[in-house]
Amino acid sequence: MPAGIQVIYDCAGSATAADQVSYFPGSSAVNKIYMDFYGNHYASALAAGDDDPLATLNNLAISNGVPFGLGEWGFGLSAINALTPSTSPTAGQYVNYFTGVFTGRLNNGHRNGAIMYYNGTNAKSIWNIIPNPGDWRVPLYQGVYNALASPNG
Repeated sequence: MPAGIQVIYDCAGSATAADQVSYFPGSSAVNKIYMDFYGNHYASALAAGDDDPLATLNNLAISNGVPFGLGEWGFGLSAINALTPSTSPTAGQYVNYFTGVFTGRLNNGHRNGAIMYYNGTNAKSIWNIIPNPGDWRVPLYQGVYNALASPNG
């Protein structure tokens, strides 16, 4: 690895568990493991019977002694598949799931990488715009921050 540069293996949330592992170059080549993990990926995993879609990369990070994080998270890639308070699963279930994974890591002495929200707003992605402080997403963002922005996080 180049001196002074952090190299991150960032896997797509839509990748199979086998691909997540097979494309990993090894801990000698990376400093951290991340996943781009959107709400629609969570919903698809649950529909396929996978109730812990972050497990493969979480275990890979643990076994290689590197931090694990989310390079991107968000409620969905389009207004059509974005999770909301009334979808199944709900946006709250999604946030509670990944927040639980990362608080569990901290509680077990593992280091987390960054947990980064991505909104990619444009004229066609207005579902990502927060119109006012009372928006339903605000408490979910605050919950992620409260759970993970600790001295150990």
